[in-house]
Amino acid sequence: MLLGVQLILPYGQPAAEVSILAPRRPHLIRIPALPEYAAILQAPLFAPDRRPGEAAAPGAGPLSAWSALGTATGGRVASVVLSGPAGVVKTVQRGEDVEGWRLVAVEKTRAVFERAGQKRELTVGAPAEAVADPKAAPAAAAVDQ
Repeated sequence: MLLGVQLILPYGQPAAEVSILAPRRPHLIRIPALPEYAAILQAPLFAPDRRPGEAAAPGAGPLSAWSALGTATGGRVASVVLSGPAGVVKTVQRGEDVEGWRLVAVEKTRAVFERAGQKRELTVGAPAEAVADPKAAPAAAAVDQ
């Protein structure tokens, strides 16, 4: 009977050997800050004409510290990805505020912000100092869907 039980029951695994070494601590991966290359700003990748936007007028306001990295529209949602001071990246949907400026229109290559009746435009791919005044060019309608 003992022989039958031994054949039916599986053999146990040998006990794991006890190591005298301490377990390794995980190493944190540190990603260095990427340098800004002037050549990239001279020919922005996502601008249709591969040229940077117009330079901002002095005193354009705190929105001049932000630049538009890209836009996205679909269904009833329209948003813009912004890069701000100290490398902050923020996604803003139509109707939300950035430093008191409300996003009112999103298009393929630009985002239009409004505050107290004043409008500012961020062109995708333009450096942070390039905030164009939409009064200089005809403003396009907001994306309606």
